[in-house]
Amino acid sequence: IVKSVLENIDAVGGPRGLLGMEKLTTPPWVFFWTVLSVWVIRNLVYSNFGRGIWSIREDEIASDLMSVNTRQVKIIAFVVSSFFAGVAGGLFAHAIQFINPRMFDILKSTDVLIMVYLGGIGSIAGSVLGAVIYTLLLEILRPLGVWRMVFMPLMLVLLMIYRPRGIMGLREARLFTPLLDRVTEKLWRQRKKEARHAAP
Repeated sequence: IVKSVLENIDAVGGPRGLLGMEKLTTPPWVFFWTVLSVWVIRNLVYSNFGRGIWSIREDEIASDLMSVNTRQVKIIAFVVSSFFAGVAGGLFAHAIQFINPRMFDILKSTDVLIMVYLGGIGSIAGSVLGAVIYTLLLEILRPLGVWRMVFMPLMLVLLMIYRPRGIMGLREARLFTPLLDRVTEKLWRQRKKEARHAAP
């Protein structure tokens, strides 16, 4: 019911959507928003708030016991993700100069899931890499027509069987990791190596 009501609001074009939009989306704008989005998410992930999100993902009950306001953190995470989804939708609409509610069906959600699982569920760089690879695959397989829609779910199933954490897994590229975290990891590895050599 809610979906039907929203799709029939005249202010946003009703069921026919919005036609004749200006072509405001350009490659520099897309690049700018991509860099800005990655930068904001990177800083968010490595902040105290981001670590709270990680703790909720691992164990929500334990996070609640450790004084993490799980409800507030989840609401903020939802709002932030909705903002970036809105930015992507705006860029997409002004690129093709047309937008319709039916363009964002369950298949679009599946595309996003495949991108994330392909690149790595715990890596920002992996998500970017997964989006690039998946988009290229869609374009390469375009001559197959509807058969490419059979290939993509099959690829997702095989990926979850043989590489459940994606290409990068939980690893992060140096570009997306704060300097302090890199130094801490280096010191930890050095101490681990020294302890291994000192062991009888």
